[in-house]
Amino acid sequence: MAIAGYRRDIDGLRSIAIGSVVLYHAGFQVFSGGFVGVDIFFVISGFLITSGLLKDAAGDGISIARFYVRRIRRIVPAYLAVVLAALVVGAFLLLPSEYLALGRSALATSLFVANIHSWSETGYFSGSAISHPLLHMWSLAVEEQYYLIWPIVMMGFFGLQRRTGLSTAWLPRLIVVAIVLSLAASEVMLSYSAKTVFYMAPFRAWELLLGSLLASVRWPRLPGPWAAHAVGGLALALMVVPILLLTEASRFPGLSALAPCLGAVLILYRDERYPSFAAMLLSRRIPVFLGLISYSLYLWHWPVLSFYWFATRSDPSPGWALALVLLMLALATLSWRYIERPFRVSAVPHAAGSERHVLLLGAGGLAAAAIAAVAVLAGQGFPARLPPAAARVDALAREPYVSRHGCVLTDALPDDPARSCFAAADRLPGRKIVLWGDSFAGQHVNTIEGALDRPGRPVISVVATGCTPLAGVDQYFGKGRLDARCGQFNRAVFQELLRRPDIDSVIIAGRWSNLYGLPARKGTFDPTARFLMDADHRARNVRSSLDVMARSLDRMAGQLLDRGVAVTMLREPPRYAANVRDCVALALWRGQSVVSRCGMPEAEARAMREPVDAVFSRLHQRYNNLLIYDQITQLCPADYCLGYKNETLITRDTEHLTRAGSVIALGPLLKSARFSNFPAE
Repeated sequence: MAIAGYRRDIDGLRSIAIGSVVLYHAGFQVFSGGFVGVDIFFVISGFLITSGLLKDAAGDGISIARFYVRRIRRIVPAYLAVVLAALVVGAFLLLPSEYLALGRSALATSLFVANIHSWSETGYFSGSAISHPLLHMWSLAVEEQYYLIWPIVMMGFFGLQRRTGLSTAWLPRLIVVAIVLSLAASEVMLSYSAKTVFYMAPFRAWELLLGSLLASVRWPRLPGPWAAHAVGGLALALMVVPILLLTEASRFPGLSALAPCLGAVLILYRDERYPSFAAMLLSRRIPVFLGLISYSLYLWHWPVLSFYWFATRSDPSPGWALALVLLMLALATLSWRYIERPFRVSAVPHAAGSERHVLLLGAGGLAAAAIAAVAVLAGQGFPARLPPAAARVDALAREPYVSRHGCVLTDALPDDPARSCFAAADRLPGRKIVLWGDSFAGQHVNTIEGALDRPGRPVISVVATGCTPLAGVDQYFGKGRLDARCGQFNRAVFQELLRRPDIDSVIIAGRWSNLYGLPARKGTFDPTARFLMDADHRARNVRSSLDVMARSLDRMAGQLLDRGVAVTMLREPPRYAANVRDCVALALWRGQSVVSRCGMPEAEARAMREPVDAVFSRLHQRYNNLLIYDQITQLCPADYCLGYKNETLITRDTEHLTRAGSVIALGPLLKSARFSNFPAE
C-alpha cells in the first residue's frame, strides 16, 4: 500500500535506532553506546510530528482532536497489549513485592508518566534496571509529554500569525532558542543529577526539537551527488561511532547526545535530486522492515529480557541472548501485523465511528490498563499465589535504621556533622560509645543501641549510608565522579572524635570491599565500586585504592588509640550472589532447596574479601589493642553461609543484615568484656 509522502530511508533510520537499543540491552558489548538509539528516535518523532502539523496548518488548520486520534491509532493498541501482557506474565514469575512494583510501573505507564516513575525508582544504568519490565516505557512518556504541548504551541503560533501577520520565519527562530535552552540546561544539570537529565522531558526536549527544526525550515539544496554522499557518510559516522564508543560511564545525555542526534538530522535532510548511498542503504528491504516493526520491537524487547531474568535470576549467555533477540523479532512482527497495522491503516477501525469515538476507545483502553494495575496494588501483589512461608519472607520490609541520640543519614549530608550528629552528646552525661559508618554500620544501630545504650553510657550513632568511614580520603565512583560530600563528612566526623574527651569507645563499620573495584564473583568486578585517592595516591586502580584504604585506617586507628579510645572495626558480613530474600522466597515457592540455591561455602565468602582482610590483618599486627571483629564467624556456622535460619531471614539483600541477623553477627562482641565492663558515670 503506497503512503503519501512515505520515505523508506526513515524506516531504515529507525532500524539503526532500534537495532542499537536491542543489541545493547541484550548484552552485546560491542554496542556499548546503543542507548543512543532512543535519542535517534526522539529526532525522528520531532521531525514527523512537526511535518504533519505543518501540513495540517497549510490545509484546514491544526486540529488537536485529529492529532490525538492519529496518536492513539499509532501508539495505544500495541502499547496496551504490552502493559497487559506484562501484568499477566508477572503473575506467574514475580514475587508479590516484585509484582507490586510492576503494578506501580504499569499504572504510571498507563498515565504516560513512566519517565517520572522511573526517575523516582531506579537509574537506567543501575543493576536493578532489569527487574523493571516496563522501564523502557519512560521514552514513550517523554514523547507523549511532548505531544501534549507541541501541537498546542504550533496551533497558538499559527493562530497568532493569522491575527498579526507574524512571519513564519519566527517559528524556526523560536525553536532554535528552545533547543539552546534545553541543551544548556541538560548539560548543566548533568553535574547535579544525571538521572534527572536522562528521564525528564524538559532536558530531552532539544532532541525532539531538532527534528521539529528540520521540518520547519526549507534547507538549501546540495551542490551535487558528491555532497549528498558526503552528508550521508557523515550522518552514519555521527550515529555509529557513539553507538560503538559511548559507555554507561560516559557523561550522558547532554552534549554527548548531540552527535547521534545530528546524524539523524542529516539522514532526514535530503535533496531528492541526489539520493546518498546512506539513504539508498537504509532503503533496502531488511532495514525498512526493521523500521516498520521498530515500535513493536521497542515495546516487546525489554519485557522479554526482564522476564527471562525473572525466570532464571541470571543474565543470558550469548547464545540465550541471540535466542531472545529472535523471540523479540517474532513478537514484534506479530504485534505489527495483527495489532499495529489493523488499528493504524485498516479501514475497519475508521468505520467504527468518529474522532470522538476513537478518543473514547483510546481513553477507555488506557483506563482498563490502569484499573488492572490498581488491582495489583490493591491486592498487595497477590501473596496468596505463594506458600505462606514464601510469602512471609517476601513480605519482610526493609527495616529502618533509627538512632536514639545520633543521626542516620540516607540522603543529603549536613554541612556541620558535629552539630547535627553529636548534638545529643553535649546534653547526655557519661562516657560515650560512638558507632560510625555507612549502611553496614546502620544495619547494627538497633542492635548496638539496644544492647549498650543506657543512662550514663549513651551510644551515639553517626551513620551516612553510602559513605564508608575513611578520613582524609577522596572517594570516586567507578564512573570517575568525585563523591566530595562523603569526604567532607568523614573528615568532620573524625575531627570531632579526636576533639571530644568524653568518647571512650568507637565502633567503625563499612562496606570496605566496595572501595577498590570489588571482585564480585568469578573474576568479575562490581561496576558500582568506588576507588580511593589521597594526597599521595592519585591512580584509579585496585592496588592504589587498597594502599589508600590501609593508610587511612592506620591513621584513624593510631590517632584514636593514642587518645585512649577503644577502637573496634567490623569486617563485612558475607556477600551472596543474589538477593537472599528473593532467593529464599523463590526457592520456597518453587519447592527448591534453600540451602543449595541461596547459600555458599564460607571459603568463597572469605575469598571475595581477601584483599581487604589482608589490610585488616596488617592493622592488627601493628596495633595489638585494636579489636577487629569478624562477622562471618558467627554468620557461617559449619563452614557454610546461609542468610536464612530457622524460618528467619538473616540477610535481607545480597549482604545487608536484618535485625535478627545483626543480633547473631554481633552477639559475642556485645557480650564480651570490652563492652560489659565499659565504665559508666
